[in-house]
Amino acid sequence: MSHVIPKSIPVVILAGGLGTRLGESSDRTPKPLVRIGNHPILLHIISGYLKYGYTSFIICAGFKAGEFKRYFSELDLEMNDQFFSFKNAIRTGRDLLPGTNDLRINSSEFEVAVIDTGLETTTAGRIAKIRSLVSSDYFLCTYGDGVSSLNINELVKYHLSGNALATLTAFHPPSRFGEIDIDNNGYVTSFREKQLTASYVNGGFFVFDRSVFDLIDPELSLEEGLLSKLSAESKLRAYLSEDYWQMMDTPREVELLNRQIQQGSAPWLT
Repeated sequence: MSHVIPKSIPVVILAGGLGTRLGESSDRTPKPLVRIGNHPILLHIISGYLKYGYTSFIICAGFKAGEFKRYFSELDLEMNDQFFSFKNAIRTGRDLLPGTNDLRINSSEFEVAVIDTGLETTTAGRIAKIRSLVSSDYFLCTYGDGVSSLNINELVKYHLSGNALATLTAFHPPSRFGEIDIDNNGYVTSFREKQLTASYVNGGFFVFDRSVFDLIDPELSLEEGLLSKLSAESKLRAYLSEDYWQMMDTPREVELLNRQIQQGSAPWLT
């Protein structure tokens, strides 16, 4: 597998789900467009790739796909897939995420393709539908509802060092509950906020060899339609990360991410 410079490697973002666990918010807004601070979490995710030199993004939309088109174009583009190019961002001095002085666009140009992959399409099916847009030896992929301080270049380097067809990033998930210490007399001696668990979970930051397009079952989820198959054939690696990672599945997690923004302690921005 040859090395390709980041600018030519597309980043596929799965953004077509209903986001039903977010409740009323998802009735109005697709989950990737839910705002964290001043901007949608989708833009936070894009920013995380931009700072490592990746400038080509493919948004696999589905639920309210037109909202993504309107967000990027400020026009009503409901009927057609559209491609957008944002140039000279650095020269204008424009901060991509106002209020976060430590993060700016690290490229003078980036491109976004918004592709309507269908309302009921599975995650594997969404990837299958953008095959014609990927010409590089490998591509990156992530979900549209999670942020991380992950070093993308280290992930890619790890993937290219092996012979697997895909690499996922494994993170430590936070515990659901806080912990307490109790002495021999039954008194609580300390209370600790939720800690990271010792186990690992699939955090959704992937590197895929282009050949996986021949293996995807578009009728199944990404886990069932590709990852499980690759795992059974010893063609799936895991990059073990100790970096910050947080998904946004519930209103509580939206509140958590916004609180970190407000307090100036958002690890994925530093």
